[in-house]
Amino acid sequence: MEAPRRRATGRAGRVRQLPRSHGPFPAQRGEFYTYDDLSVELVDYVHDMGYTHIEVMPLMEHPFDGSWGYQTTGYYAATSRYGDPQQLMHFIDACHKAGIGVIMDWVPGGFCADSHGLATFNGHMLFEHEIHPNWGTHKFDFARGEVRSFLVSNVLYWLENFHVDGIRMDGVSSMLYLNFGIDDPGQKKFNKYGTEEDLDASAFIRQVNCAVEAHFPDVMMMAEESTAWPLVTYPPQDGGLGFHYKWDMGWMNDTLHYMQTDFPWRPGNHGLLTFSIMYAFTENFICPLSHDEVVHGKCSLIGRMPGDWWRQFAGLRTLAFYQMTHPGAKLNFMGNEIGQFIEWRYYESIQWFLTEEYETHRHHQAFIKRSTTCTPPSPPCTSAATPTTALPGSMRTTPSSPS
Repeated sequence: MEAPRRRATGRAGRVRQLPRSHGPFPAQRGEFYTYDDLSVELVDYVHDMGYTHIEVMPLMEHPFDGSWGYQTTGYYAATSRYGDPQQLMHFIDACHKAGIGVIMDWVPGGFCADSHGLATFNGHMLFEHEIHPNWGTHKFDFARGEVRSFLVSNVLYWLENFHVDGIRMDGVSSMLYLNFGIDDPGQKKFNKYGTEEDLDASAFIRQVNCAVEAHFPDVMMMAEESTAWPLVTYPPQDGGLGFHYKWDMGWMNDTLHYMQTDFPWRPGNHGLLTFSIMYAFTENFICPLSHDEVVHGKCSLIGRMPGDWWRQFAGLRTLAFYQMTHPGAKLNFMGNEIGQFIEWRYYESIQWFLTEEYETHRHHQAFIKRSTTCTPPSPPCTSAATPTTALPGSMRTTPSSPS
């Protein structure tokens, strides 16, 4: 790309489909948004809303839309659903010209079982060594130097050629533990020290983060890690994993459980709100309200709120304000900012018409915009230094799916 890599700091979020000012937008025509469409509409929307980063779900080629990109077959191929690689480069350039950083999800823990991918590449397990017990994906064999080289080269490929500003490593917890997802004691495995940590996986993660630090020191590395593994955001030389940020899954789960508790029982559950402060400064945390919390019967964020229509919107504003004031970076999934009542559906648009037809949704979007634009930008985190308050935030987005 011609435009230099640029870092943006502040709040971030995810966006999916955006209304056009005239005529039907792509989802209404049964089409995907293209990278070129997003270069205009998504960038303008994110900039207007005051977000500083866009985090995209995996854009590596994958066969099944319903996997959301997390079951990859082509690690070195940008998905052709939305255009060609040059168009993706143009989209990222457009973000940078608007002062918006781009964070990309990356899935090194496992890959799609389809035969046209890496699965049993030579008729036997070559890149992998076992099947994931929960997801049915093939887990990379991190003990093999060839596999580590393939993956380290892959993350550097996306940084060098597409100039993304950050990498969110998906499923870190499932990589770090030998028995992740295994409940049967008879099937459990242990390392040479008699514990359940996957030593090869943790060494691989440090190798990735060290390589990124050496070649692209301005790039942020983020971990989706949901356990109490220590020193995730500390430098490898201090015994850490070398990430710059860690998703605070505990904060997200506790906060949402509190918010969906009916009012008479909230006084007995205040610990769900206060506990996160006990550990808020032990790592560089991101406070996410992510895609996983608005799918599979969990309800949308506003759908979790007790009470009538007015109280639900008041609860959603309270949640947003609490997130903004809590220590840590901020991440929101697309649609959260308009108070969409239905869950996210990968096969259709976010209901952007709500802000045009209902004053309550329009006012909530204005509230989110005000909360993002009135907060001073935070200084960028440029190294895996001793943890302080994690500051930048993002909006998480994906290109549109056909309706």
